[in-house]
Amino acid sequence: MDEEERIYRKVESIVRQDNRSTYIGEDDLVRLTQRGITVTFHLKHEKLDVINLLRTIKRTQKIIGEKLGYTLDDIRVNIYRSGAEVLRDGGRRNPYASWAAGYFDGEITIVSEEDDEEEAKSLFIYLTHEIIHCAVHEITGGRCPFWLDEGLSVFLSQELPDGYLESLHDALETGSLLPLRGLENPDDRILDDEEQRRIAYAEAACMVECLVVSPFHGWERVKGLLRNLKKEDMDGALLEQCLSYDLIQSDMEKWAKKKIGEIIPADRRIL
Repeated sequence: MDEEERIYRKVESIVRQDNRSTYIGEDDLVRLTQRGITVTFHLKHEKLDVINLLRTIKRTQKIIGEKLGYTLDDIRVNIYRSGAEVLRDGGRRNPYASWAAGYFDGEITIVSEEDDEEEAKSLFIYLTHEIIHCAVHEITGGRCPFWLDEGLSVFLSQELPDGYLESLHDALETGSLLPLRGLENPDDRILDDEEQRRIAYAEAACMVECLVVSPFHGWERVKGLLRNLKKEDMDGALLEQCLSYDLIQSDMEKWAKKKIGEIIPADRRIL
């Protein structure tokens, strides 16, 4: 018996690599806390990149401070590997159905498959997206309409996939855009239909992008909208910022056509 084997023999069942025993059992749910951030996850979620997960949260806090002028101190995140795991641990079923990887309902819940490389990378997008929802909820007292809430969350977490831009282009060409007022609180028929859902999210993201890059609007106007929503409805909040639904929808359509023209090749657009 060599020296290393002799030294480690009494802890062999832990350090050995093959057929490794576990003394953790099923109760492997842990909480990591740091300065108002709480992340709950399973220890056996071995490929979870906890360091970059915390970096993502702190980066998003910085974005919220810079863009929305708000300090988000309390962030609670639950990470699971499956919907079944969420339910087993006492969480609730995803209210946004199978197409959504996460949701915010006072706490952030995200399902991320540990063995899927693309899913692992997407976790940082999902997390950023849901933290923006958390901030918008606090700023507006939960009164933000879908298009502004989702538009901010998409715009600040990722670029729109080509498929969403293609769906938006088709809707522009066929005159089948979803009415902006109808996107204040879209019903399940829209969100459960993949094509309609793509259009809804693409419109929302383009609306916000148009607002923040416009020299006539910018982040100050968006911040004003969010603050005003805590005390009045969307029409009133828009009026306070010298805006209207007709104006921002018209601006969005022009912006969307320009963006699509720069990104989507002509042979992938309908004529």
